Amino acid sequence: MKRQTLTRIALALAAGAAVGVFFVLTAPEPCERAEGRLLLALRAEAWPRVVKRADRLAACRPADPFAPYARANALARLGEAEDALTSLRLALALGHDDPAWLQTEEAFAPYREDLRFLGLAEEMQQARRKRLETLYRPGPALSGVRVLEGRPEEGLWWRLYLPPQPGDERLPLLIWMHPAGGSENLRIEPMAPRLLEAGWALLVPTAKDFGGWTGHDTRRLFAHSLAAAGAHPEVDTRRPIVFGYSAGGQKALDLWLEGTYPLGGLVLMAAYPVDSLALLEGRWEVPAPPPGEAGRLPLFALVGGDDPGAAWWSKVAAAWQSRPGSLEIHRVPGQGHTWVLDEEREAALLRWLEHRAGERRAQQPGQRPVPDPFAPKTAGL
Repeated sequence: MKRQTLTRIALALAAGAAVGVFFVLTAPEPCERAEGRLLLALRAEAWPRVVKRADRLAACRPADPFAPYARANALARLGEAEDALTSLRLALALGHDDPAWLQTEEAFAPYREDLRFLGLAEEMQQARRKRLETLYRPGPALSGVRVLEGRPEEGLWWRLYLPPQPGDERLPLLIWMHPAGGSENLRIEPMAPRLLEAGWALLVPTAKDFGGWTGHDTRRLFAHSLAAAGAHPEVDTRRPIVFGYSAGGQKALDLWLEGTYPLGGLVLMAAYPVDSLALLEGRWEVPAPPPGEAGRLPLFALVGGDDPGAAWWSKVAAAWQSRPGSLEIHRVPGQGHTWVLDEEREAALLRWLEHRAGERRAQQPGQRPVPDPFAPKTAGL
């Protein structure tokens, strides 16, 4: 199965490998193993096996909507419409309220004219609107910034930080991708004034399931939220840099490897350069950068020196730094799988971002290229 297909069907349904990477590193519990086996069955398109493994995961995690949704997906492909609808209703009752799955997942295509199916999709839409209202949190009070917010029907709700006064230059965009379990917006949003000084507008999601990142989350973000934010003449949403923390970093890395969306760079904190698909089969493999222009993407990595995955950055340092892009790695002594952006590393990140912004300005007609002072460079390795 292709990487994009697996991401849509399996990894996108749960936090997938974005969370599973850390679980594998830290001796996974039975529930994580059950989830991994279910993901493997989805990858193999072994639908009867998916049903059995979904039942096992449901026994382990009865409140998790992933198991009944995966079961419904498999039953629909097996032509068992009644049981599929029953499982979908259970998934909805447990909190799976994203109607985009029903509208785009190929398993449900034969049932989209079914009145029961249409009614369930409308229930999901209404439930989603209500839940987003409860999930929304306002941002901190910051001086020296202007804040815009958006609530697109098809996109993720977002908050955008801009300079106090409009300028002549369109600012490139830095997108925050949160870890599993919380938005951590209150860590990144106070950085907005300093990010603006470095030449970058900041966009953060404000209302979503912060338990992880699904394929529909990223579709909503890149296809709809960015379109809405890009309607403002002060923002350049082309080729944004993504700042991903933990599960958000793993998802950002997968987006780069898949080539789904054009990116301008990655900032990865507490995330690892491993092949998420190979992980599902219990194999640790370093992914190869994508071919062509995408393979030259600038990368900035932050990892704790005591983080179990830190060694993987050492494994790729030489190979990835030899590619025609830049890789800067900061390994923070005494820190584990946690937020490691202290004052020293924040200053390094802001310098890196300032250079990336300068590169973009230099790409305008009549400008000379800016030498990259950061490639190759490894800190603390």
